[in-house]
Amino acid sequence: MKILISLRHLVIESHLLPPKDVGLLTSLRTLAYFQVGRQKGRQIEELGPLKHLGGMLRICNPEEIGSKEDAVKADLKRKPNLNMIEYLWSCCDEDANRNDKEFSGDSFPEWAMKMKIKTERNWTPLAKLVEITLTDCHNCLNIPMLEDLPLLQDLVLRNMDNVTCLSSSSDQRKPLSPSLRSLKLTGMKNLEKWTHVAVNSSTMLSPVLEKLTIMGCPKIILLDESLQHPLVSLRIWNCDNLESVRSIQGLTSLRSLVITGCPSLLKIPDVHNQRCSLKYLAVTYCNKLTCLPGGFDCLALLNSLGIGPFSKELHFFPSLSGIKKLGKNLNSLDLYGREHWESLPEEIKHLTTLRTLHINGFGVRALPLWLTNMSSIQDIRFYNCMELYEELVLQGAPRKATRLELNYKTIRG
Repeated sequence: MKILISLRHLVIESHLLPPKDVGLLTSLRTLAYFQVGRQKGRQIEELGPLKHLGGMLRICNPEEIGSKEDAVKADLKRKPNLNMIEYLWSCCDEDANRNDKEFSGDSFPEWAMKMKIKTERNWTPLAKLVEITLTDCHNCLNIPMLEDLPLLQDLVLRNMDNVTCLSSSSDQRKPLSPSLRSLKLTGMKNLEKWTHVAVNSSTMLSPVLEKLTIMGCPKIILLDESLQHPLVSLRIWNCDNLESVRSIQGLTSLRSLVITGCPSLLKIPDVHNQRCSLKYLAVTYCNKLTCLPGGFDCLALLNSLGIGPFSKELHFFPSLSGIKKLGKNLNSLDLYGREHWESLPEEIKHLTTLRTLHINGFGVRALPLWLTNMSSIQDIRFYNCMELYEELVLQGAPRKATRLELNYKTIRG
């Protein structure tokens, strides 16, 4: 490798084993990935002399690092041009870490929990860290401490089955992170609370959080967003036991609210305070709901709405009496119905700016004349409306619609 000392870029396919002794390539700027081994020339210390590394570095098999002293030799903190480091633990060898120090199945190593690197005298925070993704850490009980990461903006936690609470701080009144802008929680089977001492509010996650996505977290029962907070996007998907979003009155900057696939949800929170911000609202497949949210008719800036199908016990779609107040800005409407609902809500005829209309799962047998006369609609689609057939749709669809579909078959456009 000595003869390649001037080499600046080394890109190798991930299924190939990198060469030994890459530490000799002291001019290297790009190293796609480094696979840690215990053989001389493949140990983590090979990264130490590579002072000029930049961009992204993927470190495979970090479980092969024997101790924290060995990890320090990589000298990652003195590589200012690195903007992303990805660690990929091996999932193939159950005994791979049997001799490692300070690694165990239910906890991250100490440096990872602290988000700090141990030097000879003290712990140095990973202060420039901007993004963290933790995936398939099924046995870990806690996530790392994030409070000393002043630049952290994005956090993704996925399939961490044993985590029940997010905060690992000794002070449970402090938010999870002071700087976090985006948090995505996916497949967290046992997650119940953000902290042990407070209700699940975005104020306990980050004072500047803008995007919160919760997907497939069945143990979460209650959310409460009554406290003032700058959240812009709240998306909740497939949380089977979520019973209540008690309030969103504190989210006065909220632009997008999505709640879908939450079969235990009994009520949609009042949206009065979102009249000057909310532009996208979707509440779908929450099968215990019987009515629209309070303040629905005040959403003056709303331009996209998806709603339904509501409880099977209802005989028709709930009243949309206030929807005509949304006529100036609403461009897209998705309605989800039931096969025993034989009519469409007539109130939608007042939506004079509507361009896209999707009708899902209704039992209508004919299209009303008022729908035919809605001249603003350009795209209309009927999904799972099994009582309709092509000729009826062609006759009753809005005359100026350039795209027309029936049960996933394109009829026009």
